[in-house]
Amino acid sequence: MTGSDEQIKDTVQSRLLRDVQLDASNIGVDVVDGVATLTGTVPAYSGKAVAGDVALSTLGVREVINNLKVFFLADRLVPSDDELQQKVTTVLNWTSSVQPARIEVSAAEGTVTLKGQVRHFWHRQKVDEIVFGLSGVRDVRNELAVVPNKSVTDDLIAEDIVEEFENSPFLDPARVRIKVVSGVVTLTGDVDFFAFRREAERVASHTRGVREIKNLIRVELNLSRRAPEVGQ
Repeated sequence: MTGSDEQIKDTVQSRLLRDVQLDASNIGVDVVDGVATLTGTVPAYSGKAVAGDVALSTLGVREVINNLKVFFLADRLVPSDDELQQKVTTVLNWTSSVQPARIEVSAAEGTVTLKGQVRHFWHRQKVDEIVFGLSGVRDVRNELAVVPNKSVTDDLIAEDIVEEFENSPFLDPARVRIKVVSGVVTLTGDVDFFAFRREAERVASHTRGVREIKNLIRVELNLSRRAPEVGQ
């Protein structure tokens, strides 16, 4: 492991321990060539997601392999699969941005599976965010299909994404390439920071007609400067 990898590892570990959103006492970190691997256990699925985000947003990290397992604390009341299914269904029914009638929820050993349809790609992501924050969830399998209510051509999808990139202070359209086939957006090229890679995906996810996103953007680290804050 190189010295820079050791430094990145120490930074990731320190940031995990300082973050009040999770219990990082049982999280192990290893970094090789800028790829951070997280191992160990967390007491909630939301903690797994937060730990991944913390590692991804650390300067010098190119990629994160999140192998964390959810292990509930002994004193925590864990819902049955039937109770968990009902809980997820109830929460989705209270969420105005999705159509719960088109979503089928099942649960098995704490793993929640979501099937059905949503109108926008960001709706699919929103459902993920809602479910992983619920107690009793060990894992989420999001199999929701994105079926737009209006047909949008691939050319128009690409044009809309390019225009948003051009208006962004964080993204350089000359460095990020966009290909759209049947609503599936593939992003390639390179950026200086992982935050910019994530911002490119966020922009694409909020574009009309997008059914799926393949983010293949490389992070070519520029350690001489820090990334500015990028909105979520």
